[in-house]
Amino acid sequence: MTDTVVLYAIVIASKVLILAGLLVILRRRRKLSSINPPKKNTKQSI
Repeated sequence: MTDTVVLYAIVIASKVLILAGLLVILRRRRKLSSINPPKKNTKQSI
């Protein structure tokens, strides 16, 4: 039972981390695009 619980926890954690990463990327892109319109200089975003 413990092995299956650990596997489920790992799968859920990985999914949550992936979703969180995607949300962060989308939010950053939206903020950058809304505040600063796309320009030739992309190094400013860093």
